[in-house]
Amino acid sequence: AELRGSAGMGGGRESVRHRQRREAHFLLAHNDMTKRVQLSPEAVRQKFRSIDRRNPGCFGVLSCVKMQVNELYDPPSHPWCKGPKCCIPWPAVGTCVTWISYAAWRRRDPVVWQLVVGGADPTISDHAPAGCGPLGLHTALRSMTSRSVVYAISQVVRMRSLANRDAYFWERRSGHGG
Repeated sequence: AELRGSAGMGGGRESVRHRQRREAHFLLAHNDMTKRVQLSPEAVRQKFRSIDRRNPGCFGVLSCVKMQVNELYDPPSHPWCKGPKCCIPWPAVGTCVTWISYAAWRRRDPVVWQLVVGGADPTISDHAPAGCGPLGLHTALRSMTSRSVVYAISQVVRMRSLANRDAYFWERRSGHGG
């Protein structure tokens, strides 16, 4: 529903959708995370499936400003596991994962960029649940080109996944893991 000014008045009014996006970008620019809500387990599963299906539309700025984007979740189950819990561990992903790290691990670059725009912190992991990035990291990421940001986040996630995988197999070989 687009609202337009009368003809000849010079310039029209912005559409409702454009105004909502502008307000969402304003909230993100001013770090207003107060109105974000937790998602239901079914909604979380749907978000992971949308990452798997290469659907960045589920992580638009209007969606991201309403939901918690920095939560740690159990990794989604493999398609053959037939249930919400995975019967085979994901050693490269870790025990908990954020949407941005899962999207980077799955090489879903448009989703990674949408989550960066939506305020996701790429430094949050199961070993650093509060994040470990410097102050102003989000502002610095938004000032870079999208390709550079996605590349940097993907490299960090790949290094983290190699460390997770090596730690998982070391625990298994040495008898320390369960």
